[in-house]
Amino acid sequence: MHDQHQITTLPSGVRIVTEHVPAVRSVALGFWIGTGSAAESEAEAGLSHLLEHMLFRGTARFGSEEIDQIFDAMGAEINAGTGKENTSVFTRVLDRHLERAFDVMNDMVWRPLFGELEAEREVVLEEIAMYEDDPQDRVFDVLGEASIRSGGR
Repeated sequence: MHDQHQITTLPSGVRIVTEHVPAVRSVALGFWIGTGSAAESEAEAGLSHLLEHMLFRGTARFGSEEIDQIFDAMGAEINAGTGKENTSVFTRVLDRHLERAFDVMNDMVWRPLFGELEAEREVVLEEIAMYEDDPQDRVFDVLGEASIRSGGR
């Protein structure tokens, strides 16, 4: 494995991390947005997760089904996640599909339509309820809250 990666910061402040591995013909591509559930107030709880879901609801250029079809045709999957500190959307594609994957993902992140908001809201609420019902997931939130109250000691 190569330990040499390069970080490029664009004039807009966007950082790009690249690493060339000559023996590999695939590309891992992702967008990490520097906000997650930890930045939300109680009234905003779930908002980052909802926005993550909305990225897949289409753009002016690509409909929701079309996004799925484009990545299927490239033999790739596209996925996303929301954590405490960030929200991400990512894929792995063959190197020859990098430009197309980047084009679609860029549009998803920078130009989402936010269509079908109420339907997606229900999906997110169900996912949050499932998470909160799972003791293995929930214990980390309780531990984190206890750590913050005790000053991290």
